[in-house]
Amino acid sequence: MKKWYEEIVVKQLSDTIFRITNATKEHMFLILGKERAALLDAGGGYGDLPGTIKAITDLPVTLYNTHVHPDHVGGNGFFKEAWIPAGDRELCDFAVTWKARKGFLIMTRPDMKEQFDEMEYVTLPEDFIWHEFHDGDVFDLGGVTLKVIETPGHTKGSACFLHEQEKVLFVGDLLNSRTTLLAKGGTTVVEFMPTLMKLQIMLPELHMIYDCHNEFIPKECVWNLLELCVEVLNGTDDKLDVVFNKNPGLLAKATTENPKERADGKFGNLLYDPHRLYVRGE
Repeated sequence: MKKWYEEIVVKQLSDTIFRITNATKEHMFLILGKERAALLDAGGGYGDLPGTIKAITDLPVTLYNTHVHPDHVGGNGFFKEAWIPAGDRELCDFAVTWKARKGFLIMTRPDMKEQFDEMEYVTLPEDFIWHEFHDGDVFDLGGVTLKVIETPGHTKGSACFLHEQEKVLFVGDLLNSRTTLLAKGGTTVVEFMPTLMKLQIMLPELHMIYDCHNEFIPKECVWNLLELCVEVLNGTDDKLDVVFNKNPGLLAKATTENPKERADGKFGNLLYDPHRLYVRGE
């Protein structure tokens, strides 16, 4: 019988896109071309991710991380190499440690805290290779191409991948019901705004937006977050105290009893550091 943390669910989203979800509800996306496949993010590193992928395809798989946080690179140890945003390289050493990964688990499943030290998890091989990608890079899978869109915000190096044939955008943690700039490597509010304006221009051509923690992201999330950035800078947001992974900050808009739902009914909230609005490191 599988242990709770070994549970993995697969959902086919299109002819070329499969979503893989682990026990702590982190989504990974397997994109199939005619010659090879791409895995976008690797989750926390528990459960049989390689076996799950093998059951979907026999194509060679290349791993790409949308950003370098423990719940996205924890499973990198299942592979020999990965491609990451150049701007997140400094986060690698800590993000793959079990200490960092356990910190994210505690946020997600505090009810299981006592069991985390007994979990079986993958570790990174000593000869693991980190490659870097940059804005505008295109990865050809054979009839399917993924284009890198540099999108600082959730982290300095955060990147989105555009499936150019299906017009689907994979955003990692950049857009969320509770987008946070409080996580390790996060940018200031002002640095986040150009990213949102870049995505705003892309919206008309997009058919779907997928992130790593929701079913999908409605397009209006981009406008809503941009609106929140303006309110934050004007000092007109709700300014609710919040803590993200031990980092104190403010939540821009009030929520219902469900912390993922805004009281005003709009999708997309913003967690930010009021002392770091304009200049990185302020």
